[in-house]
Amino acid sequence: MAGNFTYNLAFSTAPHTGATARSLLDFCLQYWFIHREDWQRIPETLRNEFGEETDVTHLLERLVEAKLLTRHQADRIAAGTTYGMLLGSYRVLDRLGAGGMGVIFLAEHIHLRRLAAIKILVLHDGSDSDGSLLKRFFNEIRVIAQLKHPNIVWALDTGEIAGEAPGAPMLYYHVMEYVPGKDLQLLVQTGGPLSLNYACDLIYQVASALVEANKHGLVHRDIKPPNILVTPEGQAKLLDFGSSRASVAQRRRKGRQGRILLPSVYFLGGLPARGRFGLV
Repeated sequence: MAGNFTYNLAFSTAPHTGATARSLLDFCLQYWFIHREDWQRIPETLRNEFGEETDVTHLLERLVEAKLLTRHQADRIAAGTTYGMLLGSYRVLDRLGAGGMGVIFLAEHIHLRRLAAIKILVLHDGSDSDGSLLKRFFNEIRVIAQLKHPNIVWALDTGEIAGEAPGAPMLYYHVMEYVPGKDLQLLVQTGGPLSLNYACDLIYQVASALVEANKHGLVHRDIKPPNILVTPEGQAKLLDFGSSRASVAQRRRKGRQGRILLPSVYFLGGLPARGRFGLV
């Protein structure tokens, strides 16, 4: 359903300027900032109180306190930057972080109520003249869409949203499995060195994911701690296949060498690996 709600994204200016609290509530409900099921769940007396608010800023704060809006949603509404907050059937809830090719957000499927991670790439006219960035962006989702493995983040959907205002950027997005927890780098930074058994278990899980990728003729090419998520239960999830490419054997079978896309950093024992070791 990606792209079916493009008309919902035309609100690039603050919708509540000079408006009543009631119109703000209507906006939030119409465009899924407030989920309609959550709105019906609260007592009618509280719904009436929200509708009688005269201070829009105070209303936003109360909606956050009632867990009808997230802080991120409220801040985006207050700033008038709601473009990109509804992507297909997914409503954006929070900002999770940024990667080499985009910003990652926590989102929820409107009807399934399932959480997902969405990576968004914003491209203005002329910002990707040769198309290499967009090619790499879509390469990642196509790669992980082939892989079904418990230690690889699953791909769920992809799409694009065209800006409706003149000069507005294009938004390209990937919808991926949401994995609660920390990346391996943050895990060590906050919790200290891992035990030998725990470290070996995580290495085994990542190696298992790489074996699965190899079965599909793929080389990840960007293995590093920030690209390994670890759940509270100790499950490792490999992500960021944007730099992957077909293995040498696979490319030879296809009769082409392909263009090399360099990842951000190569890691070997915490030190950059050299191409002469055959790791590129």
